[in-house]
Amino acid sequence: MGAIDNKTVGWIQVHQVISMETGVYAELMGLVVDEEYRGRGLGRLLLHATSDSARSIGCRRLRVRCNTIRTESHKFYQNSGFILKKEQKVFDSLL
Repeated sequence: MGAIDNKTVGWIQVHQVISMETGVYAELMGLVVDEEYRGRGLGRLLLHATSDSARSIGCRRLRVRCNTIRTESHKFYQNSGFILKKEQKVFDSLL
């Protein structure tokens, strides 16, 4: 979580994935920075802290899935060192 003057202005959520195909990695489930605080490096700080934490538990990669219409997010992740691997469709089935 990122806070300025005791106000939460950003958060990041990540989980560890253990896959037979790709091994152990971390997947970013959410990264949000308050619009008023964007462009100040908070998102990158959250990413760096998450990367360090994931590395410390044996993850060799950090993956993020991002909606195809979120072009500003795409730029952010690419500028943060992420490489576009693929685009995909997601299907759900209600249980």
